[in-house]
Amino acid sequence: MEIVGDMMARLIKAVAQKPFKKSRSPNFDFFVETGSSSGMKSTRISEKTDSVSEAWKNALLNVHKLGQNIAEAIVNEYKTPGDLIMAYRSNAEDCNQLLANIKARRGVAGSSERRIGPALSRNIHKIFTSSQPLDEI
Repeated sequence: MEIVGDMMARLIKAVAQKPFKKSRSPNFDFFVETGSSSGMKSTRISEKTDSVSEAWKNALLNVHKLGQNIAEAIVNEYKTPGDLIMAYRSNAEDCNQLLANIKARRGVAGSSERRIGPALSRNIHKIFTSSQPLDEI
C-alpha cells in the first residue's frame, strides 16, 4: 500500500509541475520524425539547435552509411532540405545521381577527399522523393 501511495504522490507532483516547467524553458514544439521505433533518433528543432542547417545535418546522419563528413558536404552544397528537393525537381532526368560527385573530406585530418558515390546518392534520392514510405532502400 505504501508503494501505491508513493507512486500517486510522484504522479500528482509531476502533473502539478508540468505547466511551470513548460513556461520556464520555451522551445519549438515540433520534431522531424525519422522513425524512432526503428532505433533512429528524432531531430528536435529547439533553442539548442544553432540553425536549420544543423538540424538538416542531424537528420542526414540518420541515413544508413552516411557519416559526419558526408553530411557536412551535403549541407555545404544544399543548405536546407528544401534546396535539395528543388535541385531534384530541376534535374529530373539525372536526379538520383545529383549527389554522387560531391566531395567529402575523409578522416579526422581531412587531408584527402572522396566522392559520395552513386549508391549513397541513389539512397538519399529515394528517401527524399519516394511517395511510398514503406519502400525498401
